[in-house]
Amino acid sequence: MEIDILKLFKSLSYAFQGLKQSIIREQNFRIELSMGLIAILMGFLLRINFIEWIWVINSIVLVLSFELINTSIERLTDLASDKRKTGLARQAKDIAAAGVLITVFQSIIAAMVIFLPKIIKML
Repeated sequence: MEIDILKLFKSLSYAFQGLKQSIIREQNFRIELSMGLIAILMGFLLRINFIEWIWVINSIVLVLSFELINTSIERLTDLASDKRKTGLARQAKDIAAAGVLITVFQSIIAAMVIFLPKIIKML
């Protein structure tokens, strides 16, 4: 099995371009990315342990990944349905957004479990 390095770098460049476009064009992605960076900063400030870091990083990655998938579904739905927001097109977009919402709820719960006891202890 041979690896085509040029093809690999081309694929990576497309992925980074998608990430760049999401940062530039998607307000929700920027907000979620900012919240993730705040969570990382809080992790350092509150000196969370290894297992807590796993939860924090996984939560951030899940939310950002679901947001990218949601954005892709929205774009494809708009393309396929000529931007109509009724019927199955609306349902597809709403269901994809619900996936993001569930991961955000999980992240909030994880943050509360990890950070709140440490903050309360400091006070």
